[in-house]
Amino acid sequence: MWQPADKISSQLPQSIGRWLCERGSLTEQLSNWCRHDIRVSVLRQDWIKVMDEEALLLGISLDQGALVREVLLSSDTTPLVFARTVIPDSALKDSFEFIAELGDQPLGHWLFANPDVQRGEIEIQMAQPEQHQFETRHWGRRSLFSYGKRQILVAEYFLPSFVELLNA
Repeated sequence: MWQPADKISSQLPQSIGRWLCERGSLTEQLSNWCRHDIRVSVLRQDWIKVMDEEALLLGISLDQGALVREVLLSSDTTPLVFARTVIPDSALKDSFEFIAELGDQPLGHWLFANPDVQRGEIEIQMAQPEQHQFETRHWGRRSLFSYGKRQILVAEYFLPSFVELLNA
């Protein structure tokens, strides 16, 4: 279950807590931590029916599809983060249309470079294995990003390989 970061931050494991609650660009943070660029691998970018909770959060009908972009953020060959961005059709028309052409470029570089983009509240959850076909439980965070009157949803899941590196 998703919970507001500001309400549960003190209950999070110290090693991952700062990563979950940080409001800046995750790609930039990872680059600084690894001391080199982070590789973005597009796993999927397609129009699909989104999860009900995503549709409700974005204010779109439950049967409406959206452009979903799923990527893996890696350091060299080590996968660190799985990210899922949900872009409703209305947001592609005049605000976030560039996302459809990003390819292997990080979304965060644009979001955090544009002062007109506002990040909403960060929510955190301990995701279960059945979510996004992961084999183990993993920490995730999500936020709505607004540009004008349009919104997208960005969720980032910290993979076990990242948590292992943090705890090493």
